[in-house]
Amino acid sequence: MPHTAPPADRPADPADRSARPAEAADGSGRSAGPAGSPDRSSAPAGRSARCAEAADGSGRPAGSAGQAGRSTEPADRPGRPSAPAGRADRHPEPADRSERSGEPGHRPTVLVTGSSSGIGRAVALRFARAGYDVTINYSRSKDRAERTLEELRAFGGEHRAVCADVADDDAVRALVARAVEATGRLDVLVNNAGTTSATPPADLDGIDLADWDRVMATNVRGLVQVTRAAAPALRRAGGAVVNVASIVGLRPGPQPLVYAASKAAVVNLTRTLSAVLAPEVRVNAVAPGWIAGEWMRRTLGDAYDDLMARRARRTPLGRNVTEEDVAESVYALAVSHPFVTGEVVVIDGGYTATT
Repeated sequence: MPHTAPPADRPADPADRSARPAEAADGSGRSAGPAGSPDRSSAPAGRSARCAEAADGSGRPAGSAGQAGRSTEPADRPGRPSAPAGRADRHPEPADRSERSGEPGHRPTVLVTGSSSGIGRAVALRFARAGYDVTINYSRSKDRAERTLEELRAFGGEHRAVCADVADDDAVRALVARAVEATGRLDVLVNNAGTTSATPPADLDGIDLADWDRVMATNVRGLVQVTRAAAPALRRAGGAVVNVASIVGLRPGPQPLVYAASKAAVVNLTRTLSAVLAPEVRVNAVAPGWIAGEWMRRTLGDAYDDLMARRARRTPLGRNVTEEDVAESVYALAVSHPFVTGEVVVIDGGYTATT
């Protein structure tokens, strides 16, 4: 049965993070900005300048072309290997991993893009609580990344924050190399980085093609680039990828057209990549609905309390989704479902299924 369109008065989905043009959806603090802004170009030149120093205090850049360790894949790797025996048993079990020592190579690792705040931060903390070594990624919000890094360190383990623009392939390869270098492994990749446009969905004439390309470069090409760079390490680990899509990628909504199109692409890529990376790597996605909290309060303004209360009343589970709800689903898809791949899990308490 096809999805029905949302009510006309339905404001933009907070989980879609598309109604807040003043700030990037990855929590980086980037303005959606006018097309042509220096840090909006999809070209590598100049994009990594703001990433000159890692937030972990190492002073090392996220990297550039030609670096040693630029790829985590051996040069003589003869293509995709055959399925490893007992593959389902190779994926890290949270109960086992969280009780292991901090000896390098014994703790599982996760890379979460766009994770200085918001959903990405909640996901990073969930994995750290389960005993994972976490690499978080940010584009501009170094201060917030450092605060999140301190929260992660409270759980023990080895964590790092790396500045890299996911639309810059050289920076992406260096980011993945940093995530892998400490233990030589990568068990989970969470593709959360994203951005949006300020152009209203009905304003066809107002679409700026450079702005369109900027959003697609981050939300779609960036996801592909990070997944491609991480694939060799994920295959060796028998790992998992979880992409953060959106309900607007599954049904119509009042989000900017480029954002909706990019999230529909994430849904399609999730299903396609699940075949491309099989049988070694599982690929799934989450599609959050409205998220309660500061972000939605800024989006709805004075109408926040009334609209969120109405949304909660119409939700079968009686409340609105939280960032922690999304993080829990991401974690479960990564570690608790060894025979699930190519799926998109809607996280909205049943609202979409019943409206």
